[in-house]
Amino acid sequence: MWNKFIKIFLILILSSATAYGADGKFTFVQEGNQVPFTGTLFSPDATAKILTDYEFLKEDYDLELAYRLAVQKEEYDFEVEQLNITIRFQKEHYESSLAIYDAQVEDLRKIIAKKPSKVSTGLIIAGGFVAGILTSVAIVYAVDGK
Repeated sequence: MWNKFIKIFLILILSSATAYGADGKFTFVQEGNQVPFTGTLFSPDATAKILTDYEFLKEDYDLELAYRLAVQKEEYDFEVEQLNITIRFQKEHYESSLAIYDAQVEDLRKIIAKKPSKVSTGLIIAGGFVAGILTSVAIVYAVDGK
């Protein structure tokens, strides 16, 4: 992580110096001569190293960025595929459960339709009426205390 931070920091420093710096002055100075302005002196090798390091750092950063984005994309694609598999499984499970319940309901309907009622509706109504009369007589008898 620090390596990445240092690379970005160097890129920003090097690019901002040329983009936002004051008008730069450049001159070659022979050893022993006086410099016409205050500044930092680099040897031609150091200047070449700075310029090439900037190019290589930028290329290295671009490659690292492309690699990390590709890895992240693969991770997200894998996660999405796992979620899609889970959804398909849940859907199949739901559909099979629903089919089983529908089959059970249909079987129960067939069983009910096949069984004839052993007691007719009229007998049930008459039985309820007789039970009501007997209950009323019992309550009257209990209240009168006889």
